[in-house]
Amino acid sequence: MWIPKSAAEVENAAARADLEETHTFDAKKGLPPAKKNHDIAVDVDAMTVDGGSIVYGLGEDKNKRLTVLAPFGLAGAPERIAQIVETGITEPPFIRVQTLPLDIDPSKGYVLVIVPQSPRAPHQVIADGDMRYYGRGAKGNRVLSEAEVAALYERRERWEVSREELLRDELARAPEQKPELGYLVAFARPVVPDDSMVECVRKDGNELRNLLLQGAQSWGDVRADQEGTRYDPDLRRATYVRLRGAAGWTITTEHEDDGDPQYTAKLELDFDGTGHFFCGRIVDTMHDSDKRIMFDTMLAGNLASFFAAMGAFYEAAGHVGHVDVGMALTNLEGSMPTPLGRQPLLGPAAAEDCSRDGRGASRRSEGRGDDAHPALPGRHAGDVVHAVPGAADGLTRRRCLHSSPRRKPARRWKEFGKPRGQKAVTEYELSGAQTPSASQLRCRRLPPIAGGVAW
Repeated sequence: MWIPKSAAEVENAAARADLEETHTFDAKKGLPPAKKNHDIAVDVDAMTVDGGSIVYGLGEDKNKRLTVLAPFGLAGAPERIAQIVETGITEPPFIRVQTLPLDIDPSKGYVLVIVPQSPRAPHQVIADGDMRYYGRGAKGNRVLSEAEVAALYERRERWEVSREELLRDELARAPEQKPELGYLVAFARPVVPDDSMVECVRKDGNELRNLLLQGAQSWGDVRADQEGTRYDPDLRRATYVRLRGAAGWTITTEHEDDGDPQYTAKLELDFDGTGHFFCGRIVDTMHDSDKRIMFDTMLAGNLASFFAAMGAFYEAAGHVGHVDVGMALTNLEGSMPTPLGRQPLLGPAAAEDCSRDGRGASRRSEGRGDDAHPALPGRHAGDVVHAVPGAADGLTRRRCLHSSPRRKPARRWKEFGKPRGQKAVTEYELSGAQTPSASQLRCRRLPPIAGGVAW
């Protein structure tokens, strides 16, 4: 799929006269008049079967070569295309509309429509009462036959995988559960499989590791890093890479496959582009005590690193399309959330952790009582809500503010989501930070899955 990044790239390709229409690329001299909005719906619908791109503002010469540049006014064009797709195709497919403005006159340029291969194809054109299904031939659009429509419905069923099944598979991949620890597992999976995706990106294991770690490090740092506290395990510091036979590659913090889960953050990348993540120390148990702590920072940081790494990989592979993502936590019951830099003394993995006072001075945690740790329940500068076993609606966390007299609120986030069967507005705010941690979110747990908690 050709996806030009700028108007200059379109113009250079036209000057070389090497562009031609294919089953994944189409070009039009301009947007049709309002009376022919149906044409836009057909162009987009035809691309949903195999995916492709459409450039508006590029026409054919008398030899049927795409060499005629026809930039036009961009105002309102993306909105018009999006509205036609929403109202003229059922069910409306996902598309991305981008403008490619001219350098000399940004009000004019070209419009690029990116149409990923749709897992929900076939889509029916209903504009002007058409009621037909379209696909692409070698050089243009065509009406799909009854047999082709039936085959696409069968493909849709093959590609549909339940959320619960995917999460159960991830939990089954995790090491044997240690009672003192809580695990994090996550996955990112292209809905449309491509067994050659890894081969398109990497030349060797080290190159693949560098790509993934650069992506993992690109999203930024959590607040604990800003205060000088490192957490362990951390996917961004994975140094070992190895081939998993015919399955794919592994990037991990541990030298051995059966290393201690407590120190393991591991990303496994299958050849079809599916990523699996495991972190073995989201929950830990206090030394000489049965109190269990959940590390908000480690959870938020590693999860963000994993998804950022997979995003970098998909971009390098040129993947355009839908991706299933999910995560689950195990052995969470009875744990209490706390920022990493303020946790009480835990097992051996926590021996080197430090906390800071209100002036930013570093001090080592050495088994002080609860009163010395303002992050323990009752000591937060805000609300801390524990996981309540058997709660009817699952675990709910209220807004939690971590404030300091020397800091002013830096940002406020709002996230609007619509979970199944309910409307929800999630909002969270914090002081002097870039990324919210898990305890600063107000969220609702999905139904429990055997062996873990799905979010």
